[in-house]
Amino acid sequence: MTSKKAVKRETAVVLLSLFCCCFGIAEETQWTLAAQKFRFRTTGSIAPFEEAEASLLPQLILENISQGLYRTPLPDEILSRKLDTLKTERTSLFLQLSGEIQKRDAIVLEESSAESFKKAVAAQNKKIQDIQVKINENVATAEKLSQEYSSDGAPATGAPDDRQIPFFGPAGKKDEQKPLAVVLYNDSYTALYEPPAAVSQHEYGGFEFANDIRSKKIDGLITGIIKNYGDYAAVTVTLRLYPGALEAGTVTEIGLLSDTAALAKNIVYSLVPLLSNSLPVTLQFDIQPPEALPGLRLMLDDRAFNSVPDHVVVPSGIHTVSFESDGYDLQRITYNFSGGGRFFVSVLLQKTTEKDLVLFFPDVMGAVYPDGVYTGETGTEKHGISVRVNGKPVIGEFRDAENKSAFFYIPSNLQRTGAQLSVSVDTYDRAADIEKHRRKMYLAYSILISSLPASFYAYGNFNSKVNAYNDGREDYDEVLKWQTYSRTAVGFSVAAGIWFSYELIRYLFSVDQVLPETVKKNKG
Repeated sequence: MTSKKAVKRETAVVLLSLFCCCFGIAEETQWTLAAQKFRFRTTGSIAPFEEAEASLLPQLILENISQGLYRTPLPDEILSRKLDTLKTERTSLFLQLSGEIQKRDAIVLEESSAESFKKAVAAQNKKIQDIQVKINENVATAEKLSQEYSSDGAPATGAPDDRQIPFFGPAGKKDEQKPLAVVLYNDSYTALYEPPAAVSQHEYGGFEFANDIRSKKIDGLITGIIKNYGDYAAVTVTLRLYPGALEAGTVTEIGLLSDTAALAKNIVYSLVPLLSNSLPVTLQFDIQPPEALPGLRLMLDDRAFNSVPDHVVVPSGIHTVSFESDGYDLQRITYNFSGGGRFFVSVLLQKTTEKDLVLFFPDVMGAVYPDGVYTGETGTEKHGISVRVNGKPVIGEFRDAENKSAFFYIPSNLQRTGAQLSVSVDTYDRAADIEKHRRKMYLAYSILISSLPASFYAYGNFNSKVNAYNDGREDYDEVLKWQTYSRTAVGFSVAAGIWFSYELIRYLFSVDQVLPETVKKNKG
């Protein structure tokens, strides 16, 4: 029979697990993905390089999974999570029930009188009944959820709809189920999931395996089997969802085992739709004005189009679209295209308004790079240089002969054709200057903090000696000695504090010099 201590300990563990599980669900915004070392399906021996490939391939798959991937859970996945939470709660309630029944059975040995025995048993029966009511409510909730998510009563997800996406302005109704950000196990693509030695490596639906997955807060697990035929291999990858070890899908790819990078990329291409768990979307574009269409260059992620396509089908998720045409400003949008259906992307291209102005750099010579584009160099006799701007704020760089640089800023309100502007720049290694002042500041801070214990000790002893002298328990010379110690220690701390304040101000000033210098109207 299980001891009371064991029951209490087991109950505490389950309660803690339940608390963590419930808290995680309440705050759930992420979906953790892990991968396990692949295994070879072969009757012969495995070469050392093949053993290495079994770990390298899942690592490359995780590395190639794009950042910013989101997953929209399906009703079956949501049901599995809710039922797992209820199951954990029932386990906790059952352990509590077992403990309370054992306490009731022990009353026979603890109570001597019949009256106290009846009262104790009645009180214990009340606790048992309360727990039984909670268990019954838990079971009823589980049955109700199963009916709601059954094939006849599954919550409606809605049909894909057409959404208008104006440039820089997302529109359209939100999805009923909020997408979860896909993150990697241990925040690293090199960290593969390894079950404990006592747990079978491939019993994915086993109780101990599932418990270990739950304890490590893994929601999706990638597993794989490799069959090699000479230099070629067939890799079958399966995505399993937890809790429940549900198979979301399987991907098979064939290629050269020596070219694991290509294998991993092809597997990821087929795996991403399973991970995002959403329908593909269709993008259509409305470009204005029509005069910008000839020569328009459209970029969709890493795909280039020399003309506007009628439509483009892409997987759901975050995509970046850019539009560029001669004589017009570059426009770019990054948006989470999810939920299926069609998206209309409308963009109004603005004409480039180029203006020529003259920029002066007093007393310095060097190369000028407005917006990172080399324009020319200031000469020995003439420090003004012609700069072409487009009416938008410009951040430029001035670089001297020693390759030391300084940055300048041209606001749009000063950009006029023929305007003469000037800016004073000081070229030096700002990173080295910041590091130098940071070290001095931390040195002063360390000395200040190190001096405080001695100051507190000396000042406290001085006060103690003064009180003792007032009570007639200390002589005057001892009080004077500790007064000298106190003043010296406190004075040193005050000086260290002033030094630290000075170095802090110098450090902040040095950091502030990173900001670009704003140009001014030339008064010369």
